[in-house]
Amino acid sequence: MLNFKLPQSQLKFTLCGTLLTFKANSVIIGNTNLALRNISKKQAGAYTCTASNVEGDGRSPPLHLQVVYRPICRLREPRPLGAALLEPATVRCEVDAYPPPHAFEWTLNNTATSVKVDPDRFTVEAKQGVSVLTYTPASDADYGTLACRATNLAGQQTEPCIYTLLPATRPSPPSNCTVYNLTDDSMDLLCFPGYDGGLHCVYIVEVWAQEGLVVNASSDTALWNLRNLGADRQLRLMVYAANLRGRSDHLKFNIETASRLPPRTEAQAAWEVSWALGGVLGAAGTVAIILCLALVATRLRHRARDYEGCVRPLSLFYSDASADGVEERSLVPRSRSHAQLRRNATMSHAFSCVQPVFIDL
Repeated sequence: MLNFKLPQSQLKFTLCGTLLTFKANSVIIGNTNLALRNISKKQAGAYTCTASNVEGDGRSPPLHLQVVYRPICRLREPRPLGAALLEPATVRCEVDAYPPPHAFEWTLNNTATSVKVDPDRFTVEAKQGVSVLTYTPASDADYGTLACRATNLAGQQTEPCIYTLLPATRPSPPSNCTVYNLTDDSMDLLCFPGYDGGLHCVYIVEVWAQEGLVVNASSDTALWNLRNLGADRQLRLMVYAANLRGRSDHLKFNIETASRLPPRTEAQAAWEVSWALGGVLGAAGTVAIILCLALVATRLRHRARDYEGCVRPLSLFYSDASADGVEERSLVPRSRSHAQLRRNATMSHAFSCVQPVFIDL
């Protein structure tokens, strides 16, 4: 249990900068305490406590927690190793532990028996948690399973690190090859390596055309960047692995490189420039025409409004009265006199508006 004595209104705990949350089976956070259950090596590190109130935050100094645990293998899965008769093979065992291990033990298990390996055959690098075994098979009975166990203050390693020792053979061929970035003259090739036969292995690709070998390239990682293949060609690829024991079987497949595009002529370049310039000018002209039409429409709309505001309709009637009994028609406003109508007609000229005037018929 970790106890942090800080006055607080809100308390937070962090492990190596990561905020801890309540977990009933592993982390319990109290008012001033942090309780950890089912301790594992993942819970080792620097713990800090942060208290917050209206005045700000206060942080405690980091408290480093070390978790003592037995050695465990860094690589959990068994590894196959190849060794030739009467030739030394090196096997490296790596473990994680706190505190670091102070002793290692190697055993060889085969179909007949289980034998401890002489300590003179291996070295120990305690601080790094590493032991290196140099093993030379003298007969077929010396092949089998090598087991490595380390011991520290917490005890001996529960699950040993397993290495399968096999007779050195020629390697297995690569598989699942993928071609990508294929162009008219190049490509990249990636394959998955097979079993190396227990020896250092080199991966080779040969590119063949009808007229003969085009490219021969090797790699330690089964990855190639192939160049100078030629455009629009049918090619046959052969991929294989090789070590001191020989070559693997060949993996074969065909590919076709892309056609090479013809170079651009000056006439094509000039046509492309003209087409682009024409497109820009056409777009600009279209925008200008639309703006002009919009401006004309706006002005016509404003003139129509001014005309409607200046013309005032009059209610007119005919008067048939005459002194000598002869019918005489005159156009007279209902509510306005002849003089008023003339004054209105005169005033209308000042506003440039169209006004109806008196007319003698």
